[in-house]
Amino acid sequence: MWKARVKHAVFDGTWHMNKFCNDGNRLVQLTRKTMRFMQLTELQGLTDEKLARKEMKWIVANKDSVRTSLNTIRNEVGGGIRKEYIDRVGRPVQHEEERWKPDFYAELTEEQVTAIKANVGKNKADWKAVPEITNLRLGLALCVPTLQDILDCITREPHLMNTEKGKATFDDYWDRWLWKTAGRANWDTNKRHHHTISLARRDADGEPCIDPGMEAFTFILFENQQYRHSGLAIAKMGGAKYNAKETNTSPWTDADKGQLPWGGWTTPGQARWKIMRAKVKDARGRDHVEQMEAECLARLRAKHRLGAGVGAATAPSVARMPEVPPAEDSDNELFG
Repeated sequence: MWKARVKHAVFDGTWHMNKFCNDGNRLVQLTRKTMRFMQLTELQGLTDEKLARKEMKWIVANKDSVRTSLNTIRNEVGGGIRKEYIDRVGRPVQHEEERWKPDFYAELTEEQVTAIKANVGKNKADWKAVPEITNLRLGLALCVPTLQDILDCITREPHLMNTEKGKATFDDYWDRWLWKTAGRANWDTNKRHHHTISLARRDADGEPCIDPGMEAFTFILFENQQYRHSGLAIAKMGGAKYNAKETNTSPWTDADKGQLPWGGWTTPGQARWKIMRAKVKDARGRDHVEQMEAECLARLRAKHRLGAGVGAATAPSVARMPEVPPAEDSDNELFG
């Protein structure tokens, strides 16, 4: 029960700003933030040196639980996105605007079909071939985004606000895929149906609900799993059975390192996340983004019959906590 409580605190209290932790000093900072988020009764009334000693004792005793919780959360978020993706493959569309073809649509060539059947992409040398396959929807009525769709969303491409396909893509990204990554504590309906992505703030600490790193991580999860997504989708649509035990299908994670202290995300994978995070930061500053996000929010409020008003959440807010210094993310220069 205690480990579950710590994991819950890591997800609700630190996940919105911390995706990776790669050394002991940063783990101490992450554990301290988790501890303060939990508002432990054993620390109440303590000050100065007594408080510092008690906090450090707690940190030493619980830092391993915080580390494993963060690793587990990353894995579970990825698994949740994969399940959502596969569950939606082949599902009949409910609205005509969802029945689109991507701008770059083309029929699968014989070479691509052969490549899929031969499981092209399982070796590092083949990774470049995978997007040519998985960026093509495998049917006309699939309610799933392509990797290019997710990339367009995080970089706020203008077509997402002036084409029916684009609007539906961005609505889906906002209302479903970001929620799968950020979780209920950060992007539940009391936030995503009342505030824009760029401006939404958490009740607990005033920090961003969706910082650029969260959007970047959503993209990275799709990029890392696109080969598996494709294989599972093909199998569900009646194609060859996907071998779940196949290795070397993901460019940014190493299954052999999954049990190591800091998890299975490789150094190049974390560097890739950093690059994409910078792209999100830049994209949020584009001239059309404020209007684009406001229009998307209005569409979602209409869809969910919430009326025209925007702002105050209808769901109960979490009590505002005293502000504490944020834990340093292993790749986040914003924190020192």
